[in-house]
Amino acid sequence: MDGSDGLRIFASRVHLIRVMNAQRMPRSLCNHALLHTSERRQQENLVRF
Repeated sequence: MDGSDGLRIFASRVHLIRVMNAQRMPRSLCNHALLHTSERRQQENLVRF
């Protein structure tokens, strides 16, 4: 199991949590969380390379 497999498992777990939260959360908050995680992922990609 390499790093990409671990990332995929982690991403699917985060997605599940996000879907469960979205059922209780207003749409704008959910969109804000998605925006925040995508920004952080871009920063992590910059650090990795």
